[in-house]
Amino acid sequence: MIENRRFINQEDGVMISIFITTLVYFMPSIAWGTLDARSWIYFVYSFFTILFMAYAAVPLYYSRVNFSFQINVFRINNYSVLVFLACFLYFGAIELFFNHAGIEAGQYSIFKYIDSLILHIQEKAGLKTGNKFIGEAGLMLAILLPICEELFFRCYMQESLKRYYNIYFAVCVPALLVAARHLALFTILCRPMGYSALFLTFAAFVSFAFFGYVYEKEENVLSSMIVHFAGNVSFGVCSIFFGGRINL
Repeated sequence: MIENRRFINQEDGVMISIFITTLVYFMPSIAWGTLDARSWIYFVYSFFTILFMAYAAVPLYYSRVNFSFQINVFRINNYSVLVFLACFLYFGAIELFFNHAGIEAGQYSIFKYIDSLILHIQEKAGLKTGNKFIGEAGLMLAILLPICEELFFRCYMQESLKRYYNIYFAVCVPALLVAARHLALFTILCRPMGYSALFLTFAAFVSFAFFGYVYEKEENVLSSMIVHFAGNVSFGVCSIFFGGRINL
């Protein structure tokens, strides 16, 4: 259960947290129009580092973190395999269907969109394709993401929402926030959003809602962290398999 600490006990405080959390996701897109490409890369790196630190600090200060190494390995393994297969089947079906229909890949393939986006940013920043900083920064964020996000969205946001609303609302709201963040990706460079934006947003919502289900089922944030990490790995494998295989 959540501990009784400060504004977390007030419903409007939780709503303010939701609003602020959604708003900050669009800062990288806003900064793109005001900074040169190289400065923007360092800004985004610093921005997400600070954001993830806040994600970890807020629940540790305001909430009681339900963390235990005593997990049901069999169930967690099944959850992880399910996430991995669902990711591959979902994005694979999209790629095969639209490719067979002869529709341009940039309109539906999230992986090809990300590949082209990275190349465009690197070219504007004057960075080589094999720039180590971008690869290392991306790897660090990928490792921190499941830990920090699960701490914040489960132990703080989901538990807070459960104080005032039903469990379905508490699970779906964090999923909507993360879906909004993925949608914000497509505001970068002000590129028109195609099918790929909708496909990625839907996948983010469903997967994050599933992580919330795992957290409620197992009553242990370590379990949702592991399944979340498995989801990130599956998305990474899909990006290599379906994307342009850009070597970062």
